[in-house]
Amino acid sequence: MMAGTWYRSRYKAVSIKTETAYGASAAPTFAADLLLVENIALTPIEGQDIERRIDLGRSSYTARHLVGRHVQLAFDVPLSPGAALAEAPSYARLLRACALAETLSPPPAADVGVWYSTIESGLESVTVAARIDGMLQTIVGCRGSARLRMDVPAIPYLSVSLVGLYALPEAGTMVTYPAAPGYVEPTPTSAAATTVTLDGVALAASSIEVDLGGSVQYVETTGQREVRLIDVAPTATVTAELDLVARNFFGSIDAAPVELRLEHVASPEIAIAIRCPAARIGKITLTDVNGASGIQIPMTLSRTPTSPAITLSYRAPTAP
Repeated sequence: MMAGTWYRSRYKAVSIKTETAYGASAAPTFAADLLLVENIALTPIEGQDIERRIDLGRSSYTARHLVGRHVQLAFDVPLSPGAALAEAPSYARLLRACALAETLSPPPAADVGVWYSTIESGLESVTVAARIDGMLQTIVGCRGSARLRMDVPAIPYLSVSLVGLYALPEAGTMVTYPAAPGYVEPTPTSAAATTVTLDGVALAASSIEVDLGGSVQYVETTGQREVRLIDVAPTATVTAELDLVARNFFGSIDAAPVELRLEHVASPEIAIAIRCPAARIGKITLTDVNGASGIQIPMTLSRTPTSPAITLSYRAPTAP
């Protein structure tokens, strides 16, 4: 009996490159565009099942058609800075495809660093070459959304969900131990490296999650296929030890929005910072935080007349 071809499910990789025109393949390669990610989950074909009942007496049967074919892809990216203060991180192309606008501020700018802010139009798109051992699927027109997750102490992550245009998977090759251009090792969160403040009050936080809240949808009409940003509803959740002396946040439920800030010192020269200028506190619940009484604070995030709902920056650490 002849053995058939089989692919190892553990051997996965993604190469990602920004498209110059929507839906036109940017032809990502292993050598130049590989991104080191974790927990790749590929749905190679998704769509809507349509049923037709064919009436043929005793030979009647149901026919099914899969329409609106597209691809879904999710993975986690370790949250790390670029190799230098004014250099974008290796996953910057993902941020721009997830409804964030990029601003580079090299020296001699007053605020040297890289800045990302939430937008609702003008999204970029990427082509993804997704490989599972010997299977290759090139997915064009990818857009999506992301969540920033920081448990303390742990590795911080960016969880990304993409939707792209369907293309037939094909046989491909997997390179062994390829180098990822621009990759920088992440720095674990810790008491010394990570701080969280809400309305100016420092929190003893064990978990922080900021969701960009982008809702992307595959749209198909005559003459066009596209993944569109339909809605944006950013949120945040902070889990911290309960300290009613420092601040009783139960009194801030449904009150005026407050500012949420996070800073994680990823290297002596670079801090990863998140600023949400208008965080409206929702229903607070009690929880356990390493044996201590804790609270989980959900927030909806809004923009202000002068600031976006979320600003993610890679800049010099704040002076103590």
